[in-house]
Amino acid sequence: MKRIAILIGFLIFFSFSFLWPTCVYGAQFSILPTSVTVRRDAAFTLEIYSQSGLENVSGEDVYISYDPQFLEINKTPDLQYDITTGSIFPKIGSIIGANYIYLYGVHDDKNTTQKANGLFAKISFKAKQAGETTLALICAPGSATSSKIIRQDNKLTNILECANASNNQLTVKIAPPDVLGTSVKRQNQNKTPSYIVQMTLVLSPILIGLLLILLSKSKKKEYEA
Repeated sequence: MKRIAILIGFLIFFSFSFLWPTCVYGAQFSILPTSVTVRRDAAFTLEIYSQSGLENVSGEDVYISYDPQFLEINKTPDLQYDITTGSIFPKIGSIIGANYIYLYGVHDDKNTTQKANGLFAKISFKAKQAGETTLALICAPGSATSSKIIRQDNKLTNILECANASNNQLTVKIAPPDVLGTSVKRQNQNKTPSYIVQMTLVLSPILIGLLLILLSKSKKKEYEA
């Protein structure tokens, strides 16, 4: 009897230990770092991460807004935009707008089944003039220029949850050329992955139910004795 009660208590503690430091996040993007200080004419790198949890994804769209008065996208020696593909898609495309950059990734094989948890892309920016500006992930459902995470289904469902977005903007402080030093602040990424949280939520009630049944049977035997 006492052992079963201890087991129930331990199971409840184990289940919610995953949930205590975080909450349940849906499919989302995040960008890193969250703030950076650079000199004028210096470069810095923006990293875009994707998290689809347990969902298989067929494609993703990412829109990042920025102020071209303060920033520009760097180019490689062969005059291509300095954009690096991450680990989710074999390659990504890009379109540069007046004040935003649009990145998109799709699987070449429509039958490919893959979750989208990891680095989507890196973009190298150059600081043009002193001041402070912001880069932001555009997430506005219904807008043609909104980021999307497309579930692998016949309806091409967008599962990106804007309300749960975190780390979705980067503050850039640009110092004059005579101010030395560059600093970068990265947000802690040690969050419990959403698929672990989801599995915990599904399995915990089942295990607790089984232990309650055992407890009930134990009480019944005590009464019969």
